[in-house]
Amino acid sequence: KIGSYVLVIGKTLGHLHQSEFFREVMNFKEGPPPEVNLFNEKNNGLIIKDLISKKFLNSVHDVSSGGILVALSEMCISGNIGIKIKIPIDNISSHEYLFGEDQSRYLIEINEKNKNKVGNILDKNGIYYELIGRTQKDSLDLDEEFSIKISDLNELNTSWFKNYFMED
Repeated sequence: KIGSYVLVIGKTLGHLHQSEFFREVMNFKEGPPPEVNLFNEKNNGLIIKDLISKKFLNSVHDVSSGGILVALSEMCISGNIGIKIKIPIDNISSHEYLFGEDQSRYLIEINEKNKNKVGNILDKNGIYYELIGRTQKDSLDLDEEFSIKISDLNELNTSWFKNYFMED
């Protein structure tokens, strides 16, 4: 739904070792995997399950391989809807925030009418979250960095695999 809020559930620390970003962009394959906090993993997962059962979420997506930007792109493609995001001011760089593969994180989309209810549930359960944007008609926009039409994003997504193997 256009105008819904998009939140990141779980703390983004910007872990890039063993990430798709380091492997594909930096050609760097060394370093430790992200730390797993089993308490946060269980707590965040159970809260997401609870929010789904209460029908407070329009959509939900795990943040895993590729980080937040890849998960947002997948949400835009599958929902055929755009998102305008703003990276929270933090102590990490934008590429660490967007491509970090920290564990126990989810993207959720909620209606404006459920924003306070969801916020109260997250606060009551000690869940870290950040509001990063709102849904919009037909493009994925990141601050002043870039804007891409969902149709173009979908085309890139569907043609990449074929083009990757055709280059050889």
